[in-house]
Amino acid sequence: SDLRAFISTIGSALEAHHGHLLPAFIQRVINDQAMILHTLPARLNAAEERLLRDGRISIVAGDGARLEALRRLALVAVAGEMAIEYGLLPWPAETAEAAVLAMAVRWHSADLLRFALEAVLQRLRNFLETSETAFKHLSTAGPKTTLDKELGWQDDTYYYLTTKQMRRVEGLSTAIPELVLHGIIVPGGQGNSWQFRMGRQFSPRPNLYRICKQKL
Repeated sequence: SDLRAFISTIGSALEAHHGHLLPAFIQRVINDQAMILHTLPARLNAAEERLLRDGRISIVAGDGARLEALRRLALVAVAGEMAIEYGLLPWPAETAEAAVLAMAVRWHSADLLRFALEAVLQRLRNFLETSETAFKHLSTAGPKTTLDKELGWQDDTYYYLTTKQMRRVEGLSTAIPELVLHGIIVPGGQGNSWQFRMGRQFSPRPNLYRICKQKL
C-alpha cells in the first residue's frame, strides 16, 4: 500500500543518513532560506491547484477548515519534493506529491460521505416536521388504526417509518447501513434485517424502520 511504501522509504532514508533525515532536511532549508522564502508561496499555490485538479476535489469558498487542510497537504507535498531534490529521499521527482494526492483523494471522499449523510438527515428532519400527522402515537393504537399500512408511528423515543415513507426522503434508503452504524436507525425483533418488528398490539405485526429521536 502507499502507507507501507512511505514508511519503508522513510526507514531506508533514515538509515542512509544515520537516523538524521529531519536535521539534514532542516539544515538544507536553513542554507537555502532566502531562495525558499522567495519560491515557497508559488510552489504551495501550484501544489494546491494540482491537488484540486488531479484529485477532482471541490471546496466551497469560505470553507476555512477544508481550505486549511488542503494547504497543509500541499505543504507536505512540497516538503517531500524538496527532500527529493536535496537527495535526502531516493524517490523520482513528483513521487511525494503523488503520494499526497492519494491521501487527499481519500480525505475528500470521506468528507463527501460525511456531508452527504448530514444532507440526508436534514431531509429526514424536514420530512418528519412537515408530516407530523402521518405518525400516530403508539399510546393511541387501536384495532382500526393498526390496520392502516400507510401510517407511521411514534413514541417518546422513536419514530417508526414504513418503507413507503422511507422512500419519500431522497437518499434515506441508501444511507441505512451508515445510519444504523450511528445508532440513528435501530433494528430489532428479527435477524438479518434493518427493520424493527412492532409489538403485539399490531396484528399482523409489521416491520418498520425505527429511528431514534434523540440522535436526530
